[in-house]
Amino acid sequence: MYYDLVRKLSQHRKIFTAFIPELNKSIIFAFDMTSHASRRTAHPGRSSGFYIVVLVGLADKTNYTKRPLSLGEQVARLKQRGLVFDDESEAMVYLFNISYYRLRAYTYPFQENSEDSEHNFTRKDIRFKDIINLYCFDRRLRSLVFNAIEKIEVAVRTKIVQVYAESTDDSHWYNDKSLYRFGYDDLMKHIEADVNRSNEDFIKHYNFKYDNPPMPPSWMALEVVSFATLSRLFQSLKLDNRKNTLQNNSV
Repeated sequence: MYYDLVRKLSQHRKIFTAFIPELNKSIIFAFDMTSHASRRTAHPGRSSGFYIVVLVGLADKTNYTKRPLSLGEQVARLKQRGLVFDDESEAMVYLFNISYYRLRAYTYPFQENSEDSEHNFTRKDIRFKDIINLYCFDRRLRSLVFNAIEKIEVAVRTKIVQVYAESTDDSHWYNDKSLYRFGYDDLMKHIEADVNRSNEDFIKHYNFKYDNPPMPPSWMALEVVSFATLSRLFQSLKLDNRKNTLQNNSV
């Protein structure tokens, strides 16, 4: 009931929900995204809408009572729902290595998934080996994508550090406020938090051996900050020949 209401409201409205533990209820705030002619006449050039506040009880929640299934029971349940097996013993080996729950993401598009459905397969020709092939394809694709992303990320970090360290002749150039257009203080907080969170041995070594500057040099600090922090740093840097060089090199 609660989730059906949220789905209906979200069709034409932006929704926000807040749970009130004391009342065991949720409040739904829905901003009407539709436009009405009467409102356009009254307020030309302005978008308008209204808020709906609904107090929804969560009485439809219940205890989780599903019991664990043996590998044989997992195969039996999938068969009952319409999945075809060529070799049930082999299927149990896959399930023991991959898990029934993980494979659910790959069977989901081929099943009925409404709130009260039995999750039966919508076609009679879907085989367990098809699901495994889909899983293996996804795994290989993710491996290729992540490998490419890692190479790009390493190159981006290296180029930023090299260009600015060499041009400023400063190991800690990222601390220089004059290099930035905006957001310096907030950026330093993010860099410091990321560095302090790191467990890398070279960060520990720097902290053990040096006390000034308190933060490690750029080739250490920018190696361990998140890519989000690195992107924030690059966006904040002033527009000059160094930044143009990096942009022209596909950074």
